[in-house]
Amino acid sequence: MGKPNTKQAGKKKEKGPLRKLLSFGIFLSVLYLLVTAGIMYHLIGGNYKGLMVHPSTRGVDVAEVEFKNDAGMLLKGWYSPVEDRPIVLIAHGRHQHRGQMSALYNHLFLGCRLGFLVFDFRASGESEGMLSTGGIKESQDLEAALDWLESKGHEPSQTILVAYDMGATAAMGIPDRLNRLSAVVFIGPSEGPRRNLSRVLKNMHIPITPVASLALFASQAVTGVDFKKPNQILAMGELTNPFVIFVASDTDEVSPLPYVKSLYNEVPGDPSDQKILKIFPNYPHDKLISIDKPDLARWIGSYLAKRYD
Repeated sequence: MGKPNTKQAGKKKEKGPLRKLLSFGIFLSVLYLLVTAGIMYHLIGGNYKGLMVHPSTRGVDVAEVEFKNDAGMLLKGWYSPVEDRPIVLIAHGRHQHRGQMSALYNHLFLGCRLGFLVFDFRASGESEGMLSTGGIKESQDLEAALDWLESKGHEPSQTILVAYDMGATAAMGIPDRLNRLSAVVFIGPSEGPRRNLSRVLKNMHIPITPVASLALFASQAVTGVDFKKPNQILAMGELTNPFVIFVASDTDEVSPLPYVKSLYNEVPGDPSDQKILKIFPNYPHDKLISIDKPDLARWIGSYLAKRYD
């Protein structure tokens, strides 16, 4: 009886062409799902919930406040009014929260004697919520903040809105409410979630279709919103009452200057009387909406203070 061929017995059986093809297909499917999940997180993942720098550490006394939006989510904020002076409502951008606003509210309160309310949008900071919609459903949060201010006796005619990035997108979704305000400041207004996503993927050399198609469909199904909306340019044509300020940069890729100019041109009224466009040169988007930039905060605060003194 011969000995078994141990060399032949220990040799692994090679995969056939069909199994190799199947394995490769599974690998591509998993990779596609991972990319889809990453795109979905970029679109609807919660905003930054990092360290809260309390205003009291900067010499600003505030009241801790909370109110609910129409969806029943509890939104939290800081409130510091100044008697017989306008109140400024501050709306932060995507991946930000109220704890990062110190340069602006310091200058408004300490330097310009303007009161303020700064709050966290849904899924941001200490507010409730898991998903962001890039400013679409956040319009409800902004309306809740305006309602809360009115409940505290602040007339809309003495209320100023300063809105960054996603906050500006949210504001553009409620032009009727903006028309009741004294002034609105749009800083680096975002083009909306889908346009922002297209720009990000283009920079990464990833086509929006078909790679992002599933992510867009799933994100819209989960949140119940259409990411092609809102039409900000159309909304600007409805702003007939407030003084409108646009802050932009010539190097901002998320909020391109031609886009901001199209918004500015759509607002009715004469320049300087009804609207102005302030351009900060060589400010990329992250720098423009970096709310602790003292030069930008000083310009906003000083301009508003002069207007209301």
